[in-house]
Amino acid sequence: RAIGVEREEVKGQRFTAVLNDCILETYNLPDNYFGMICTSIPFSTHYEYVDQVEDLGFNDDDERFFEQMDFLIPQLLRVLKPGRIMACHVKDLVDYGHKSKSGFMEINPFSAKTIFAFLKHGWMYEGEIFITTDVVRENNATYRLGWTETCKVASKMGIGLPEKVLLFRKPPTQKDNAYADEPVIHTKQGYTLATHQLDSHSYWRSSGKGIIDTMVYDYDAHVARLQQLEDFNNLPTDYLTEPPVSNSPWVWDDINSMFCLNSEQVRRRLEKHTCPLPFDIVKRLIGRYTSDPQLVEEPDIVYDPFSGLYTTVYMAVKMGRKGYGTELNMRDWLIGAKYCQLAEIEAMSPTFIDLSEFEVQPENIPALA
Repeated sequence: RAIGVEREEVKGQRFTAVLNDCILETYNLPDNYFGMICTSIPFSTHYEYVDQVEDLGFNDDDERFFEQMDFLIPQLLRVLKPGRIMACHVKDLVDYGHKSKSGFMEINPFSAKTIFAFLKHGWMYEGEIFITTDVVRENNATYRLGWTETCKVASKMGIGLPEKVLLFRKPPTQKDNAYADEPVIHTKQGYTLATHQLDSHSYWRSSGKGIIDTMVYDYDAHVARLQQLEDFNNLPTDYLTEPPVSNSPWVWDDINSMFCLNSEQVRRRLEKHTCPLPFDIVKRLIGRYTSDPQLVEEPDIVYDPFSGLYTTVYMAVKMGRKGYGTELNMRDWLIGAKYCQLAEIEAMSPTFIDLSEFEVQPENIPALA
């Protein structure tokens, strides 16, 4: 296992992709620089991403993980503009019997530990968004929600674990109105009342669903529909065919976890990332917590210290913002930087409307040979 990394950088007009230890990189960034931080932190001891001592997934337990995070969390507070938001993607974790104190499978409240780790360093906690997961896929990954085991000993079975986005805020300089020093602004035409109401409830339907179901949820009818599939041997065992739709204003039940850069990795026959962030999550968060780029002189810069395939930076570029990301894995950094370059080319290319509005001057037309 190596220690130390030689910093490298790929830079475009709208993005910066850095190969480095995120703690060292953040230490050297200027104060009050970023308009938003949007990231998915390592899940403590559950994954190791690279054979480096600096990898925050290389830990014996949560205590050691958060000791390392203690070096990063106050620096993230320093580099974010006052009053702005950090969105942190997390999930509670399954501790198997060989790791838990009881010797049995337990659930580690990792998201709660993350909240208190940030509060300790002066962040303001602003709430959490729940994102439902496919319990059938989760069972296949964790072997803890099996139908056969439930029939034998139901008391052993838990429930599916939602993913979460924790929202933290850096305290603004002035305390008289709670505004950010540099407010996030939108127009009422670009950010409508309807959008605001749905965003405020943290229950946002994605464009992947076109029909709104107004019927009252019927559990028995739901089971019956799945039973019909099972009767014809058409009920899949590797994903949930018809997940329950939430009526809670605090739950996102429509996130497509497969709509991410891993899909592009598969198309290109490249190795997939262990924990890719879905585009839906990043797009919604950036859209709400950064300014409309048409209303400001300089677009907000969105920072992701754990960039992976650079989903956050990639999406920031596509949405007209700027992105800055660090990554310790050289393979992911190289691939992610290429995705950011492609996004920048697409975002900055003139559209047909742009070309149709271009006034051609006769003197600028080259003479034919």
